Amino acid sequence: MKVGIFQKGDNCFKVRSFSLLLERDRTGLEFSSYCLDRNVDKMLDLWTNIFCSPNLKDEGRLMTLVMMEAANLSSSISGQGHSYAMTHCSSRMNAAAQLKEVLGGMAQVSTMKTLAETDESAVITIVEKLQKIGQFLLNKNKIRFAINSTSEQMSSNQNKVEKFIEGIPGDIKSTEKYTQHGYFEPELVKTQFELPFSVNYMSKAVETVPYTHEDFPILRVLSRMMSAKYLHREIREKGGAYGSGAVCGSGVFSFYSYRDPNSSKTLQVFDEAVKWVVEDKFVPEDVDEAKLSVFQQTDKPITPGSAGMTLFLSGITDEMRQTMRDRLFQVSKQDVINVTKKYLTGDRPAAVSFIGPENSTVKTDDTWKVIKG
Repeated sequence: MKVGIFQKGDNCFKVRSFSLLLERDRTGLEFSSYCLDRNVDKMLDLWTNIFCSPNLKDEGRLMTLVMMEAANLSSSISGQGHSYAMTHCSSRMNAAAQLKEVLGGMAQVSTMKTLAETDESAVITIVEKLQKIGQFLLNKNKIRFAINSTSEQMSSNQNKVEKFIEGIPGDIKSTEKYTQHGYFEPELVKTQFELPFSVNYMSKAVETVPYTHEDFPILRVLSRMMSAKYLHREIREKGGAYGSGAVCGSGVFSFYSYRDPNSSKTLQVFDEAVKWVVEDKFVPEDVDEAKLSVFQQTDKPITPGSAGMTLFLSGITDEMRQTMRDRLFQVSKQDVINVTKKYLTGDRPAAVSFIGPENSTVKTDDTWKVIKG
């Protein structure tokens, strides 16, 4: 009740991971909230209670929350199945993407379902693990803080936050902590999550390059052009799916379809989209339109409350953003063809994942791994 009175905002706590280099990432627990200036003290008091005196004694309430979260995750698949499919197949491409699958993909859905189905005698074990996690996380050892405030209240709010940090356990360590990954071998894996749906959520992922690589902006343009000029026409208009597209993420290029009546046919369209580019069946104006679309996303207005958060949460500096813009300006039709040949053809590892009903083609193909929901 107090949280609703003194602070606002959904998803106050979430696990977040980002990576500008594929061999390392920074993962942490993000706490976020916002409130009126007059409620800053009360909001930070609530945060102090969370850090200094978390209460895990009510085992019945804990299991209710676990079951609620498990139910929410399971029900979210029908609306976000394409995202779950993309996250799963991307996890085969690099270690950072694999971690995202564990923390927020189908692996997390499975974990919460298992916890929700556990018997009462196992609740004590869950509580003990949560307490250990709390001791590791709920301190100021590796804390980072971002404040967005009016200029008139900034000094006062900074002092209040510093007082909050002083009052929580631990010792501040100034060195930034990254998780360093060893060699990761991308896998060509085909997976179906068999669930009682009437449609499919398809995805294919290919290993590419991180945000800072010179080819990344070209891949972004390629993804927008493929989505608008080929995949939409072939998968949505002709195939009857509710949606489709291509997405360029850090280290991964993904194809997807949403609420799709087809499966194997859609995977074939993903391959044909690559062939469409390689065979130069598009015009320079298609590239220009895609570039404009990327610029609209890159330069969209930022709300005052989000100012500086790209740097804080993702490590992307203004210099990196400007370099991205400069490279986007220079993308040509031939650049798009070249990166398509370089990253999306040949023997580069690719993974396929989809969520959908029992599939006769998959059932008779030993190269597929089927996970029943």
